Amino acid sequence: MSGPRTRRTATPVPGFPTSSQDGQQDGTRPAAGAGPLGAAAGVERLHARAPQRALGVRVSADLLERYAVLLAGLRGDRLESSMTEVVHALLHAGPRTQEELRCLVREWRRARDADL
Repeated sequence: MSGPRTRRTATPVPGFPTSSQDGQQDGTRPAAGAGPLGAAAGVERLHARAPQRALGVRVSADLLERYAVLLAGLRGDRLESSMTEVVHALLHAGPRTQEELRCLVREWRRARDADL
């Protein structure tokens, strides 16, 4: 393909802070009417039409089954959802700082390696 190349700009990912030009962390704005979870966690408000990116990951069969059962339960409660929506919700509710993420990763590693 030929033609002018366009410069790609970084698109903020929900649940992950972005860096401003002066190196300060952005993304810590309090949520304006984002609901109890967002308001309590100080999570930025998400735009329903924000661009989405593919996230190719392999997931433990046990975890996938656990969430499949939870999703089936939601359908029984007449609340339709999808694994994609669940992943969005988990990322949205997840850690907001590097220290929180560090603790979560270490906790995951301990749980994963407990049977070794």
